[in-house]
Amino acid sequence: KEFAAALDYAAAHEVTFDVSAPSLQDAAEICRSLEETTHYEDCIFDVRTVNDPILSETFVEAAVAAAEYDTVIEQQTEEFSEGLLSGAITAAVLGDPLIIGLNHQLFKFDGRSDTWYANLATPQLQWNMHFHQFPDCPREESMYVTGVAFSFYDETQSTDEKTPKHTVLIRVKENESFSSECNQASGVCLGNGSIEIIVDGKSILTPGEHLSNPSKDLQVVAYNTFGACSRKHHDYVEQEDRDEVDHGRRLDFQKQPLEYLMEAGSNRINPKICRDWIRKRVENNDLFLQVGDWTTIHVATPLLSFHIEYRLNKSTNGCPSHSIDAWMSSVSGGMKKQHWSGILGETREPKFKSDGNQEISDRKFLLSGPNDRDYEVAGPYGTAFAARWPGSGRTWQLPSQQLQGTLRGMQRALGNALYP
Repeated sequence: KEFAAALDYAAAHEVTFDVSAPSLQDAAEICRSLEETTHYEDCIFDVRTVNDPILSETFVEAAVAAAEYDTVIEQQTEEFSEGLLSGAITAAVLGDPLIIGLNHQLFKFDGRSDTWYANLATPQLQWNMHFHQFPDCPREESMYVTGVAFSFYDETQSTDEKTPKHTVLIRVKENESFSSECNQASGVCLGNGSIEIIVDGKSILTPGEHLSNPSKDLQVVAYNTFGACSRKHHDYVEQEDRDEVDHGRRLDFQKQPLEYLMEAGSNRINPKICRDWIRKRVENNDLFLQVGDWTTIHVATPLLSFHIEYRLNKSTNGCPSHSIDAWMSSVSGGMKKQHWSGILGETREPKFKSDGNQEISDRKFLLSGPNDRDYEVAGPYGTAFAARWPGSGRTWQLPSQQLQGTLRGMQRALGNALYP
């Protein structure tokens, strides 16, 4: 069937192949790794048309990358849907950008290109994200998260002081550049040279582990991986409630880099292939020597931890893009006691419709700021945004229908508790 479809396509487009071009069977063998994907027929056609072994390898690599990306998106969508329905707690921002709330909310946040937004703000944390629109992509699929920034503050500081104890910035170096260039002597760069991590002002371009000195209260681990080892989701968990954790004094529970790699288990896109790859990394002790267009980054502090994944989407439809996904992987008891604001922060409390059912997808209903600009901040480490402080320049009021729905939802929850 595949052969017939390829021949029909060639005939329909009046394509004739050079006599020296690979036969249909030979091209099919070259593209065999794509047989179960939607890119198989395109690969066969490209290989026969170009008739160049080196370029054929390039076509296959690009098609494999695109197929991996398709698989990731499809499985992530399924996984998040299942997680939301089953009640699994997930707090994340997917790169396109899709907000996964703390109470099973799931909604798009459009934003403006090349603008920073406040995703989560507390007295001890500011988590911002940067959007970029890729002009060659369809409008509804063109905006992606291309940067995330975390500012960590000492508990003794007031909100107005805002002198961060640590900062971590993860960003795409050139949003419109899709050709990987690694200029490091080792030949190994994060995202094949596409991304940069800046920790407390220090630029990091290669895989490795960074541990803050002398405080030991910030750990950043970054390594390259590939589609099969991409994590499908990350459940939000609570850290052990201890004084040293709550007060953010030290990171005495830090993990070894290989522990981060192995902990996901079956939550990988392709666990079997990934297990084999991980086993080789352990045996060879070469995790930080791997090249690739996919990069996994772990940011851990005593207060909370994050799991970040970068990927270069090598689409075959003329729409390449960069994207960054970020999950909140753990939160301490001390952090939970603080006030949360920002896009993700506002999902901490469920909101109910007038019929008493929880709203999970209407961005206008879920967020207090009616406009996306209400969450804009001045750069990666900005802390001021209109929706942060009610009454500061603008007063946010709960719509009457939302208030009515919230009361009905509370009444329903109370009734269920009293009469299970």
